[in-house]
Amino acid sequence: MSTTSDYFTVGRYFPHSREKTWRAAHSRELILADWAVELEMPKVEAGYSYVVQLLPIPGTELSVNITCEYLEVVPNELVVFTITSPGASPWRLHGRWTFTDQGHGTYLCCTFSGFNFSTDLRRIRGLAKRAMVQVLWRIQLILNAETGTSLTAPPL
Repeated sequence: MSTTSDYFTVGRYFPHSREKTWRAAHSRELILADWAVELEMPKVEAGYSYVVQLLPIPGTELSVNITCEYLEVVPNELVVFTITSPGASPWRLHGRWTFTDQGHGTYLCCTFSGFNFSTDLRRIRGLAKRAMVQVLWRIQLILNAETGTSLTAPPL
C-alpha cells in the first residue's frame, strides 16, 4: 500500500513583510518567469478567474491553457484557488497559500490538493511540488531585487 497522499505542502521564510511578500507572490514578473506565455494581470479577489497559457513542461503532455479561479482572498494573509484544465475530462487542483508573520518576516505556506491517483495527475504531483519550490525561490529573487540583495544557491 502506498503512503503517497493526494496533496503536498511546501513553504519558505522571507525576511520581508507580509505586504511585500504578497505583492511578489502575485506579481506579473513571477507568473511570466516560468509559467506563462502571456497574461493580463489578474485581480486577486474572490470570484475572479483568468486563463493562463502555460509554457510546455518537458517530460509531460501538459501544454494547455488553464483556468485559475480565486475562491477566497484575505489580502496579505490567505488566497484559496482552483486550477482547472480544459477539455471533456478536466482535472482540478486546489491551492491554498497562507502568509503568516514569523519573527521579522513572513512564512509562506503553499498547499496543493486534488492529485487523484486513479488518473494521470499522480505523475504530475512530484513535478508540481518541485515547481512550487522554484516558485518560492523566484519570490525570494523578486524580493531581493527590491532590496538589492542576492542569493548564493538555487533550491534543491
